[in-house]
Amino acid sequence: MLERLAAAPISDQTLQWARYDKASSVALTQMTNGTVASFIHQRKRLGLSPELADVRQDIASVTDKDIQSDFQYCLDTRPTLSIVGEEPVVKTAVTAGWR
Repeated sequence: MLERLAAAPISDQTLQWARYDKASSVALTQMTNGTVASFIHQRKRLGLSPELADVRQDIASVTDKDIQSDFQYCLDTRPTLSIVGEEPVVKTAVTAGWR
């Protein structure tokens, strides 16, 4: 799956849905004083502007090539497989995950 995502840019429709999903999440963080404060704190901690106009620009500026590049970066590093569960299930999953 990761190889497929890294091989080609995502479709424009998929990118638009991802932008919509992120914008919806941002809108939900603006419902109460507590969530607004948390949103501002998180953005400031990451060195980003908490202004909604800047958030909109951040979301709009992501391109299909940016996403493809991120997936390629993940492939170039050491992917990590995290499996939690009962021992027989974990052993089967590890075997399947590390072919």
